[in-house]
Amino acid sequence: MEALDLFSKKHIFDFEKDIYGRRITVQFIEKIREEVKFDSIDLLKSQIKKDIEEGKEKT
Repeated sequence: MEALDLFSKKHIFDFEKDIYGRRITVQFIEKIREEVKFDSIDLLKSQIKKDIEEGKEKT
């Protein structure tokens, strides 16, 4: 199997260090939801809050 260079933005709970542009390893535990296109920024913000809460419950 060949390694792939993937780029993705992640939210790391309770983490304050500046690692922007650094290479990190992320281990996925469980998929929260499918990709969704939101009709407004407010709906997106609301879903992000829900995703954060669900993610914290899984860690």
